[in-house]
Amino acid sequence: MRPPERRHPRAWTRDPFLFALCLTFLGSVTVLFAIAGRVFGDPALVGLSVLSVGPAFWLFHQRSQALAHGPPRDRHDRRRRR
Repeated sequence: MRPPERRHPRAWTRDPFLFALCLTFLGSVTVLFAIAGRVFGDPALVGLSVLSVGPAFWLFHQRSQALAHGPPRDRHDRRRRR
C-alpha cells in the first residue's frame, strides 16, 4: 500500500462533468427534501434537507484535494512521454 501522500485521487473528483453531476444530484435531493418537508409539515424531512448539505461540502473537499495534486492527466499521457 502506498503512503497517504503518494496516493492518487480518484478520477471522478478531477472530472468537471462528473463533479457537476454529483453536485446537481445533491442539490436536487436537498431541494426535494426541503419542499416535501414544507408541504407535508414534517420536520424530519426538513432536517434531512439540512443534513444532505454535508455531502456537498465533503465533495468540495475531495475536489480541492484532487486539484492540489496538479492538473488532471490525460489517460494517453504515458504514451506521449515515451
